[in-house]
Amino acid sequence: MKTKRIWILLLAIGVLVMVMGASAEEAAPRADEVSCTASVTLLASKSVTFRCAAMFPQSSIYVESCWLEVWMSGTWMRVRELTPPSTVVTNALLFNTTKSYADKIGSGTFRVGATFNVGGHTVTRRSEQRSF
Repeated sequence: MKTKRIWILLLAIGVLVMVMGASAEEAAPRADEVSCTASVTLLASKSVTFRCAAMFPQSSIYVESCWLEVWMSGTWMRVRELTPPSTVVTNALLFNTTKSYADKIGSGTFRVGATFNVGGHTVTRRSEQRSF
């Protein structure tokens, strides 16, 4: 009789742990539905290369917005919005384009930020800094 109670108690604890684990799993944040690798590269020519590689074909991939930041007084400051490249790829895995911003970048230490639209989901990246 005592053994039966112990088994019932262990079974109840096991069920309770499984139920709590399942509800915690449902509440856990999920990764973005689109897995991709994106990068922004500011070149010495003051051109910027935008790249994105998705894990699965996407309905479209393009740069939604981009901007210029300057290193000033120990912090990055957004100084201007840049016109994003007009390239749009459809039903594709890869996006790769370069656009010149030589007329927008002066002297100083800069980086470029960009938001990619990958099948309706957004991914934001910034380039490494470059001094001119």
